[in-house]
Amino acid sequence: MTDHIKIASVLPRIQYVADGTTTDFSFSFAIFREDNLAVFINEERIWSGYAVHGAGSSSGGLVGFAQAPADGAVVTLMRMLTIQRTTDFQESGMLMAKVLNDELDVLTAALQEVAAGLARTVRLSPTDHAALLQLPERQLRAGCLLGFDGEGNLQVVAPPRGGGGAGAGGGPRPGGGWVLRVRQITLGRGRLGGAATRRPGRRSAMGVDSAAMRHR
Repeated sequence: MTDHIKIASVLPRIQYVADGTTTDFSFSFAIFREDNLAVFINEERIWSGYAVHGAGSSSGGLVGFAQAPADGAVVTLMRMLTIQRTTDFQESGMLMAKVLNDELDVLTAALQEVAAGLARTVRLSPTDHAALLQLPERQLRAGCLLGFDGEGNLQVVAPPRGGGGAGAGGGPRPGGGWVLRVRQITLGRGRLGGAATRRPGRRSAMGVDSAAMRHR
């Protein structure tokens, strides 16, 4: 039986910091064709000036640049498959093991890419309680900050010092201080919640003084 690519348990993405002299950068994940590999220098995807070696190998390959990336540049190599069905099994036709294995390899590789993408997202811990994390509609969240209410559910908050999106509210309160109007998300619909007063205190991840965040 003709051998096929074996999809190992390897993250389909790797990064390097260039030194200005190195031209070859290896990757340990399998690709089926050369165009399955996406190459980035810093934040820009590039399409030329390099050659991909090792397509069809289970152990990966390398990218050879015609000119070494600049010193300090971040080189990112990642597998990016086009997700589409390109083959069909024929009725009463011969089912070859290699054909079936190739199909399963592509499916496994695609699932690895999905898992790698999810690992780079903001998400709940497996042991955390369920929470409402759906974003409100665009016009309700425009110009606002993301935060969490007292139960850990997602909410959008108007920026301090008079910023904010449409209907977000927020502004100076009589006698000094700052009032932030809060929108709490319930099944994707925004509703006006309580107000929070901005006073000196510990800084939160939202950039708002957390000691001042209290609901009326």
